[in-house]
Amino acid sequence: MKNKYLHYLKGNSKEISACLVLALTLFFFAPLSVYTKNAKSLNFNLRDIWYFYLVITLIVFSLLIIVVLCVKRVFPLIAVIIVAFNVGFIIQGNYLSYNLGALDGHEILWKSFRSQSWAELIFWVFLIGISFIFRHFLYKKLSAILLFLMVSQLGYSIFTIIANPLPRINISSYYETSHEFEFSKSTNVIFIVLDTFRSEAFLQILDKHPEYQKIFKDFTYFQNALGGYPTTRPSIPLALTGQYYDNSELFSEYLEQTQDISIPAILKENGFIFFF
Repeated sequence: MKNKYLHYLKGNSKEISACLVLALTLFFFAPLSVYTKNAKSLNFNLRDIWYFYLVITLIVFSLLIIVVLCVKRVFPLIAVIIVAFNVGFIIQGNYLSYNLGALDGHEILWKSFRSQSWAELIFWVFLIGISFIFRHFLYKKLSAILLFLMVSQLGYSIFTIIANPLPRINISSYYETSHEFEFSKSTNVIFIVLDTFRSEAFLQILDKHPEYQKIFKDFTYFQNALGGYPTTRPSIPLALTGQYYDNSELFSEYLEQTQDISIPAILKENGFIFFF
């Protein structure tokens, strides 16, 4: 029985490996890359979510094996097509992306990206077609191709983590949101940042809807306030501290040195309670 089971696994090793690499590509390496590239702006640690990636990967891997082994009875070289999709997803995610404009809530004009859509369609048809035509040759080289895909993605993930050091976040520093809409009856400070928002647009809204002026009557609107930087990350501490980041030190060191003179720190020293 044991020998029969081992013989079955050996006979389907390429199919099983192809399913595993595809599942890892879509549900482990891709989310890991997204997290590491955006870790500096997130308020949770990788250790809190990595097992979600792994669980989903294992579930998808199991489902893929069932489907692929069923299809293999009709198309014995299905593993080649699975690997072709794997390569396609990697190229699509890393090299066929294009600028959709600022993600500020405006409608994306998909009609203006028709040429890119046709290019993507041609790429996928070409990739699957070539894989089908040379399926016998590729099937013989499949183990080496899978090993290359696995090693390259693992190496890229390690490089991304090194290039984007993960923040050291303690559980005590997580944002408290359970009371975010509970305010003091006498003293409140609400700091609103209109990110990627034209300064004069707010006044235009107030002119068009005078009823909003009553809602914001206790607010001070700094119409001429600018972010100071083209990106959000350094602009927020600048607005809260008045101290520019001049790139003479690590950004993390700049944050540590200025946090005690920030508006939240000063308000907290004077008895204010903060909820984010």
